[in-house]
Amino acid sequence: MKYMKLGTKPDTFYTEQAVRSVASDIPADLIIHVNNTKYQLHKFPLLLKCGLLQRLCSDTDDGEPVPVALHDIPGGEEAFELCAKFCYGIAISISASNFVSAMLAARFLRMTEHVAKGNLVAKLETFFDSCVLQGWKDSITALQAAWRISGWSESRIVQPCIDSIVEKILLAPSKVSWSYTYTRPGYTKKTHQSVPKDWWTEDISELDIEVFRSVVSTVRAARMLPPPLIGEALHVYACKHLPDPLYCASAPGVNGQAQSSSMAADAEETIAKQRRVLETVVTMIPSDAGSVTGRFLLRLLRVANYEHPDLSKADKKRLCRLIDCRKLSPDVRAQAISNDRMPLRTIVQLLFVEQERTIGAGGSHAVAPLNRASVHAVSGLTAIDREDEPAPTDHKSDVHRPRRGVHAERAQGEAAAMARSLSASTKTAARTERTAEERGRRLRNN
Repeated sequence: MKYMKLGTKPDTFYTEQAVRSVASDIPADLIIHVNNTKYQLHKFPLLLKCGLLQRLCSDTDDGEPVPVALHDIPGGEEAFELCAKFCYGIAISISASNFVSAMLAARFLRMTEHVAKGNLVAKLETFFDSCVLQGWKDSITALQAAWRISGWSESRIVQPCIDSIVEKILLAPSKVSWSYTYTRPGYTKKTHQSVPKDWWTEDISELDIEVFRSVVSTVRAARMLPPPLIGEALHVYACKHLPDPLYCASAPGVNGQAQSSSMAADAEETIAKQRRVLETVVTMIPSDAGSVTGRFLLRLLRVANYEHPDLSKADKKRLCRLIDCRKLSPDVRAQAISNDRMPLRTIVQLLFVEQERTIGAGGSHAVAPLNRASVHAVSGLTAIDREDEPAPTDHKSDVHRPRRGVHAERAQGEAAAMARSLSASTKTAARTERTAEERGRRLRNN
């Protein structure tokens, strides 16, 4: 990360009785309040470079210290102190991490060339153009800082950073000469001489979801990268910001009402943020076939079920009907089968596909007993699902029962039918195996 040094004098700021001052033989004649911090400073260096302070102190008496409140300054006390030290000539260091707050504070104080030559705003603009925008991680750091301080309102920083990031993403991997984060399992830069095509996905996953969406949307609009690469960026972002419910540990207990309320508020805020991330990522998935993997889509479905516990059973079934179980990998199918939030019909379909794969892999010579046990597991799930349904209150015909019971019985019937079909396929494979063995025995005897 590049940085810029300004000033040469040693730092003489100190704190005494909750007041920030500068060591000097001259008594302070300017009192500035920034949020909860009080500064006792001097008019002479500050008014020479700060147009705002010139205007606020223009009608004051020179004999008494002038109180000024700057509670609205962007960046707060830290940014104001950087600007004040610049006025005193004290050495300061500017990098991408504190550039945004320093720039916004300097503009707020009107530290422009119109007030004094070589002022802070001009120096920061030069640093921004020549260093921040030229670097990969510097642009991301500055963009994130600008977004968190002012959102889209500071377009003079946000938009150039987005343009710089997108420009670097669209470059050919062979032209990437800067450092980037890439921590895929099994990947080492020593064994891989070429830059991976998705080298940029982990670094931009640090951005807030709104900024991330803007960057990815701009990249997609250029139509220079294949849809699977966009899908990989979404996958990396989701893995970072949406914990998989299958691996989430249960929250520890808390003691005390105050602590419980605080943790509940934090948990609610986290859930709201994750829902926003989930909904945004889903809307960004490319419509092109093969742009994202089945594992990624199933992960999003698990997160959706986890983040929306009030989702009705009908909605869950409607979502799961969109899954082509035959396109899922064995690991993903195993995870889905173990997910108790999945509808029973989907679990049965997954077990059926698992049985087909097992029979296909073993030919006519093997039938895995594990899949027979899976059939009994399905029967157990069907029984559990039947127990969840309310019992009828009278002995009238099924026509007079509530519609919910009719749909439940229909779902149970479908599940049972699939289980019978699954069991039948196992028996058919076994008969085929016995027939082949008998045919071989007769041929040997003849």
